[in-house]
Amino acid sequence: AKMSSDKPYKILFLHGKGENRSMFAQRVARIESALGAGQPVECEYLTAPVLIESKDKFAWWKLRHGERSFTASEYIGIENTFELIEATWKTKGPFNCVVGHSQGAILTTILLARALVEGY
Repeated sequence: AKMSSDKPYKILFLHGKGENRSMFAQRVARIESALGAGQPVECEYLTAPVLIESKDKFAWWKLRHGERSFTASEYIGIENTFELIEATWKTKGPFNCVVGHSQGAILTTILLARALVEGY
């Protein structure tokens, strides 16, 4: 789709488990600098709401001991994540694109499925 040159192209970035917004922004800095040829681009990086491991590592949800995201039947705390995403979408969106890495990519898929089912 052709991007409109009068408005910035807005991208929401969702980091992986064990990262935060600053870590992910550093990780994708080269990609961000290559974006927006001929059009302004606004990149929004979020830090997940679930603190894990240390003071600067976060996740979008917790899992029971020994579980992995792709085998879990429950994502503990994901409601807080939904609230954060919805608030961000209302205050800084809408976004033209969502980019997720690892757990953030799983979250991106969940958000898309939820939007299709719930009619967002």
